[in-house]
Amino acid sequence: MLCLQGHDHSSIKVKVAKFNGTEPHGIRPFHCPDCWQTNRVDTVQSNWRLMTTGEAISQGRQFCKNCFPALPNQ
Repeated sequence: MLCLQGHDHSSIKVKVAKFNGTEPHGIRPFHCPDCWQTNRVDTVQSNWRLMTTGEAISQGRQFCKNCFPALPNQ
């Protein structure tokens, strides 16, 4: 699965908002680690962790629309 950055996320882990208690929006999507949303200046880096794409999907996470614009979210 290629992201917009050209990374193959079948072997490269994705980034998820795992510990973000200030976001009461339910399960958040997964991102390429280079996604601008995960690297903003106001982002608390300790709220994020890396996991395999399979783990993220099994948790019910959808694809970030900025990282994976060609993939349909369900």
